[in-house]
Amino acid sequence: MSRKRNRFFAAFILALNIVFCLSLPLYADMGPKPSVTLKIKNAPEGRYGVGLLVKKSNGYRDENQTYSNVEDMNRAMFDKMMAYEEDGWSIAFAPGQTPFIGFPNEYGNTRSEFKYTYYAPSHFKIILVTGEDGAEYVSNEIETTRYEAACYYDFETGVLAEDLEQYAKEDKSYFRRSVAFCVGTLIMEGLLLFAFGLASWRNLPVFLIANVLTQFYLHATLWGNYKAHGQGGWGNLISFMGSELLIVIVETVLYAIFMKQENGKHGRIVAYGILANILSLFGGLFAQTIIR
Repeated sequence: MSRKRNRFFAAFILALNIVFCLSLPLYADMGPKPSVTLKIKNAPEGRYGVGLLVKKSNGYRDENQTYSNVEDMNRAMFDKMMAYEEDGWSIAFAPGQTPFIGFPNEYGNTRSEFKYTYYAPSHFKIILVTGEDGAEYVSNEIETTRYEAACYYDFETGVLAEDLEQYAKEDKSYFRRSVAFCVGTLIMEGLLLFAFGLASWRNLPVFLIANVLTQFYLHATLWGNYKAHGQGGWGNLISFMGSELLIVIVETVLYAIFMKQENGKHGRIVAYGILANILSLFGGLFAQTIIR
């Protein structure tokens, strides 16, 4: 009776995780895109706009586009940024002929922060145009090091640079999430270890060592993808799935070699290794969709 109850418990946990994962919606254009979040320090008084400049046209400019959605109060600044061409530098465009030009209080922009979120360039300058006198200011050029770049432009000094403080905050947040995922995996797989009747004092060290090592490998791999491809997205998903498949094999082999069972048979140990990692795989996929 106890054995049936344990098997039912294990199957219920697995089924619950699968249902959660398979019930989530998928979209063709899901996942992060190359982006730039730009903070303006010591911003000028009055109205102003900011655009991203690239060395060579990225092919999305449409000379016949009128951009009628631009507000009249911003039109002169917009036209000035669109007309800028110097030493091969001109306004950058997102797919769909949308220029990377922003004004405060639109599309998530604030007085001191601008967001360019859809295939923003990684090598660029910025142009800032004021509305009071129509003056234009062009920064130094930079090349960002992250897929989801964070930069700042100091209007007083004219310096454009990556925001290393923001990167440090994001890294700490990502590290905390990774620790939470590791703890969650240990709890889920630990409960299943008890359900399979394998939680002996001899097996617990094997369980802990194998999981700590494989979780370190998994999150070190995801860390690299996070910096190269941003949070979530297909790059992280593929890396996550591939790493989990490798972990299933490695952990199951380690369990089969070093874990012991009273009857001396390894069938239950192998089944546990496979089922526990499938459980953590679906649990991890579900967690990545709700935790950002």
